[in-house]
Amino acid sequence: SDAELAAALALLAERPRFAEDIASWVSAGMTVRERWDLGGRSYGIPTWLYGHEPPNVFSAGIAKLFSNAVREDVLLRHASGGLVCLPGAAGTVQEIFQAVTPRFYAAPEEPIPPLVLVGVDYWRHVQPAWPLLAALADARPLATAIHLVETATAALRHLPGDARIGIAPHSLRATSPDDLARVVTDHGRGPIHIHIAEQPREVQEIEAWLGARPVDWLLNHLPVDPRWCLIHATHMTEAETRDMAASGAVAGLCPITEANLGDGPFNGPGYLAAGGAFGVGSDSNVRVSLVEELRTLEYSQRLRDLARNVLRVGEGSVGAALYLGAAQGGARALGRDSGAIAQGRLADLVAIDGTAPALCALDGDRLLDGLVFASGDGAVTDLWSAGRHAVQGGRHAARNRIVRDYRAAMASLLASL
Repeated sequence: SDAELAAALALLAERPRFAEDIASWVSAGMTVRERWDLGGRSYGIPTWLYGHEPPNVFSAGIAKLFSNAVREDVLLRHASGGLVCLPGAAGTVQEIFQAVTPRFYAAPEEPIPPLVLVGVDYWRHVQPAWPLLAALADARPLATAIHLVETATAALRHLPGDARIGIAPHSLRATSPDDLARVVTDHGRGPIHIHIAEQPREVQEIEAWLGARPVDWLLNHLPVDPRWCLIHATHMTEAETRDMAASGAVAGLCPITEANLGDGPFNGPGYLAAGGAFGVGSDSNVRVSLVEELRTLEYSQRLRDLARNVLRVGEGSVGAALYLGAAQGGARALGRDSGAIAQGRLADLVAIDGTAPALCALDGDRLLDGLVFASGDGAVTDLWSAGRHAVQGGRHAARNRIVRDYRAAMASLLASL
């Protein structure tokens, strides 16, 4: 009945998070299970399971979707620019040696991404991974790719010159106010990314726990400024929208993911009218495409507002407003001096094939309209990141290795099911 549901929710609300006291959190759930017949058969399927991250207590059975080692292997294969490892326990040690194996067996002509361990005493004595790494690398090309440093800032010496140190506390739900305040203070400078106000239920849970809506709480308790990127920020009030724009933070929008999961559209018109900055990216990676992200972003606004040409301020090209806005906001979110072609800025450049059928009759801003609304990713012929020619003739410079590693990761994943 509604009354029983309200009583059960009231019991659970007394211990809304496991982080503070896991025993009390489990006890509250078990009390509800024992007091009311939940009925049916259910399974909880976490993608990983650690002792400090309990599964849902209401599941009649617990299953693992796949081995954690396989999950980490997929992530590590994508870290082609390098890997920085802070002090950690078994999971971090596992990741270090999973990352070392392909580096150890790399072909002589194959570039080896750097592997940097942060914390000299920790990796020499507390978890002595470094002596074994050094022994493995002795007299091999691997020796030039592994590094032991004392601080994360020192790790930058071994990475490309445009590398930045950022932090990404996942969300308000995944941390605590004290921990979040401490890590932001300790970070000092550099990008800060956090998921926020992605779903209505999340907004309700945060309001019940912290006494304020997620974006409102964040803006009033932490020094949110242009270093910050608020991922999704889908469910905001008009006041939150204006205040977020005024803070200088970037809205990190993932339109394909937000549409795929049915989470709702971003309040684009109000945010842009208030001078807000935005960038785009992929969250679930169900589809990775810049032009489709921008296209979905605009179309989501049109469907909601029953209007056309929504995401522009004043007159002009919607495609140019989307593309250039995302380039500038994305650069800010990453702490990069780019987002425009200008002397002294990083050479983050994209070349478009203006002879492609969808674009050959267009010029100026109309070319960007065609790219966003009529073309596909195949129109991109070349890409430079800080002057590094990463895509040439429509192919990534490391495409063969990336495809090979991806297929191997998928085969390993399927074999573990």
